[in-house]
Amino acid sequence: MVVAFVRLQASLTYAAMPKAGRIYALLLPSAVGNEWAELDVLPSPLGGFGVFPRGDGLSWIKNPVLLPYFGVETVVKSTVGFNALLSVLKGAFQNVTIEELQARIGERRTYVQDGLFVIPQSPASREKQPLPVETSLLQIGAAGGHAHYLLADEVRTVLHLVGERAHLFDLLCAHERHEHIDRHFATHVASLERMEADAETGQISPHHVIINAHPAFGMPESITGMVNEPSVGQKPVLKMIQAHARFLEDHDLLMKQHMLTQPVGAEAAWRKHVMRPIGADLEKSAAAGDESWRYSERMTLYQTTRDSYSSEHELTVDYGKKYARSYFSGSHRPTVRPLYTIAPEAIEASAPATWPNLPGWFNPKQQPKWRPAFEVLPPRRGCGDREGIRVLPDDPEVVAACKAALEVSRGNELSHAEEIPSDTRLVERMRRVLQRRVT
Repeated sequence: MVVAFVRLQASLTYAAMPKAGRIYALLLPSAVGNEWAELDVLPSPLGGFGVFPRGDGLSWIKNPVLLPYFGVETVVKSTVGFNALLSVLKGAFQNVTIEELQARIGERRTYVQDGLFVIPQSPASREKQPLPVETSLLQIGAAGGHAHYLLADEVRTVLHLVGERAHLFDLLCAHERHEHIDRHFATHVASLERMEADAETGQISPHHVIINAHPAFGMPESITGMVNEPSVGQKPVLKMIQAHARFLEDHDLLMKQHMLTQPVGAEAAWRKHVMRPIGADLEKSAAAGDESWRYSERMTLYQTTRDSYSSEHELTVDYGKKYARSYFSGSHRPTVRPLYTIAPEAIEASAPATWPNLPGWFNPKQQPKWRPAFEVLPPRRGCGDREGIRVLPDDPEVVAACKAALEVSRGNELSHAEEIPSDTRLVERMRRVLQRRVT
C-alpha cells in the first residue's frame, strides 16, 4: 500500500491554504519498483483493457481517493504549438525537407528556427542562422488551408519519440502512406496549464502541458491513463479534477484531528513521483525555511465518488465535454464521425495482461495476428544487445478501403469526374474486409 494523505488547493500561495477542510488519500506507485499496490489492469468488458481495484478494492480507505495522471510530459508555451504537437501524435503530418518546400513554392527562400517551428527569414530574424536545405520538417495543416512547419528532430525529442521509442514515430509516418491510420498516440493524453520557466528567457509564465500515458511508452506510473469511459447510459465512478496537492505531515493539525499518520513509504513515493512546483512565492517561502517539497505542481487527478469499490467493478471516468469521441459513452454522443469502421483488435488469450507489458499493436513483442504493426529484429552488429524494431506494412485491403474512404486512388486525389464509393457500398466493403478474425 502506498497512500499519501494530502490536501488540495487551487493556488500555490501558502496564504491560500485554508485552516480546515477535507483530507484526500493520494494513491502513488511505490518508490521502489513503481508498482501500484491498489490497482490492476485487466481485460475490460468495454473493450481492450481497463483499471480495476486490486484485492479488497479501495473500500478500506475512508478518505476520498485520488488517482494521479502520470505520463511522459511535453511542455509548450503557445496554443498553436500545443495543437501542432497533438496533430503529430495523431499522425496528421507530412514529412518534407526545406529543399522540397522551396521547390513547391518555386522560390529559394531561407528559413530559420522559431522554437519548434520553422518560419521564413525576415528582417526581424536576420541575425539568425538560416537552416540547411536538407533540414527535415513536419508539415501540419492549419486554419484557412495554410500550413505550419515544425523541426522534425526537435518535435520527436519533446514528444519522447526517440531512442528506444523511435519506432513509434515511424508508425506515425506510415499514416502518410495510408497505413495504420487508426493507430496513434493521442488517445491517452491529458492536458493542463501550469506555470513553467520559459526555455529562452527563463521567465515563469503559463504553459500548456501534454501528459501522455499511452501504454506504448511502457511506463508503470501511467496506469491512470488506462481508465476507460463508462458505457452508454452509465455513470462514471470517478471524476476528473485539476489542483495542487499538499503533503500533510503527521503533526499537521488536520491530521491530528482525524487521527491519521502517513503510511510507511508515503513520503518516499511522494518525493519520487510528484513534481514540485515552479513559482516565486514558493521559492521565497523555501528560502525562509518552509519545506516546499510538500507542494505539488498542478496535477490532473481522478477522484473517487463512492464510499466503496469492489475489485470486480471497473473504474471509469468522464473525459469531459471537449473530448472528441467516435463512440457513445455515459451521456455523451459521438462528436467525430469515423470515415470507416475497423474491427476491434482481438486480444490473444495466451498473452497475459501484466501491467505495463500489455498485448496489443503498440507492444512490439506481443502483436496481434491480424494487422501486426511492428516486428522485432535481431541485434545488429555494432549496436550491442539492442534489438531493432521496424514498422510492418498494413493489410492491403484495409489500406485500399482507407484510400477509398479518403477519396484517394493510387496515391492521387480523385477528380470530380471519377466515381466515389457511396456510403452504403463503402460500409458493405468494410464489413467484409475488416470484420474478419484471424485465429
